[in-house]
Amino acid sequence: MIITKNKIWFVRDLTATSDVSETLEELHFQFGALRYRNTSLAKFLDGLKSRTDKSLEKLYDQLVRPIADQLSETRLIIVPVGSLNYVPFQALYDGGKYLIENFEISYA
Repeated sequence: MIITKNKIWFVRDLTATSDVSETLEELHFQFGALRYRNTSLAKFLDGLKSRTDKSLEKLYDQLVRPIADQLSETRLIIVPVGSLNYVPFQALYDGGKYLIENFEISYA
């Protein structure tokens, strides 16, 4: 649901829960690999960061891009349900910027 000062939209079938869960698993794997930064992983950090950004962009494409035109405010209040509780919305990536760079984000 998107609520602005002037309108309320109910968004149906934004994306399949299974698709989000699959992408979250990919992201979790990338975060896990980044967590163990040491000298032996240093040569792989750029690739790990790139793959992490690709997973964050995939989540952006699934959850935000379809409704991006309706997001005219500068503040987002996200009310996650189920697996959406595990989505790092601030870190979602549109290919150029992270969501937190465009919006003040809070959760309810």
